[in-house]
Amino acid sequence: MTTASCMIPRQRPWVEWPRFGRAISVDFVTSAETAVDFPEGAVVYANYQRYGVEEYYLYDPDEHELEGWLRSNGELCEITEMNGWRSPRLGIRFALEGNTLVIYRPDGERFLTYVELAEETQRAQKRAETAEAERERLREQIRALGANPKA
Repeated sequence: MTTASCMIPRQRPWVEWPRFGRAISVDFVTSAETAVDFPEGAVVYANYQRYGVEEYYLYDPDEHELEGWLRSNGELCEITEMNGWRSPRLGIRFALEGNTLVIYRPDGERFLTYVELAEETQRAQKRAETAEAERERLREQIRALGANPKA
């Protein structure tokens, strides 16, 4: 059971992804963002209440600060310890490792970063190009032997 204290989350640009008929909100703070304007924060909180957001996570990479809220008794309540927290809805785990937020999948594998995904995509594309070149080389060898490689 999580010890929680209810409060209105700070206002930030937000996105909701419906999942299993409920919404989970994840906010990423940029260094250009500044102090909270309470009326805007109240509007965001009202939207969270209206749409039934069950979980709300906020990460500020500049401050290396991770916050989270979980719906309890109809209210979003602050999660007191986010490092190592596992989302009850998604099954993902949040970890603050060094100066980095690391998110683990439900199977325990770490989600790749954007850079890692881009690198993996480049490696996969290179493997595909290499395989295509090898296939064409083998076709040329078959043609040189007088056979039709497509037959």
